[in-house]
Amino acid sequence: MGSNITITEIKDFDLKDGYIIDGFPYEGYAGSIAAESLVRTSNFEFAGFMDSDVFSPVSIIKDGVPNYPVSIFVNEKLKVAVFLSHFQLSESISKEIAAAILQYAKKHQCKQIISSMKVTGIKIPNGIGAIASTDSARDMIKKIGIDITLNATMRGIPGMLLVQGRFSNQDVIVLLFTEKSVKSTDLAHGAKLCLTIGRLIPKLPCNLKIITNETAKVEKLIKKTQKDSKHLKNAMYG
Repeated sequence: MGSNITITEIKDFDLKDGYIIDGFPYEGYAGSIAAESLVRTSNFEFAGFMDSDVFSPVSIIKDGVPNYPVSIFVNEKLKVAVFLSHFQLSESISKEIAAAILQYAKKHQCKQIISSMKVTGIKIPNGIGAIASTDSARDMIKKIGIDITLNATMRGIPGMLLVQGRFSNQDVIVLLFTEKSVKSTDLAHGAKLCLTIGRLIPKLPCNLKIITNETAKVEKLIKKTQKDSKHLKNAMYG
């Protein structure tokens, strides 16, 4: 059975020359924490959802409202769209999800896709590094003073976004971070990713105190969602 990735948009937005933030979790939940914190601390609207036959049959209830596992939020004023999920999806559908995000970017003429991933075995001097799909994206990384990582193996959606972005001439930037100690938590990385994304996107509000407070709330929400969904799947499949 195919994955049949579909994107349903419930409202039209002008995102020309704008940005897409990939808020799927990978190794840990820092990317999701960062993405949801940005949605909560800025004026984003629910804009649609991504669905597939292979996604878990789970509805996420937020403030009494049911949602699909992957939601899309848009801030038209900032020209930013966020793909947000609390679930770690199978790597087997990474190509299809990346292709769907790139197609969304092309449809809305977005100039840049921003993703993130925790990596191991790579030295990142300032805590956050980056890889880019195009020369123009690499120039942007240099402009804001982030170290460019030259050699790495990228898995999942971030890796597919990079390689597909390269051959479709779509700017993709994947922010990289690594655990330096046991104190390096998803919460801390999520807050740092928020601030770094704020350097890439003009006028994106990034108040450190507000972001730090919000990431703590979001981490609890994501962990609860994961726990609840595991219980549901165990009840369904034994």
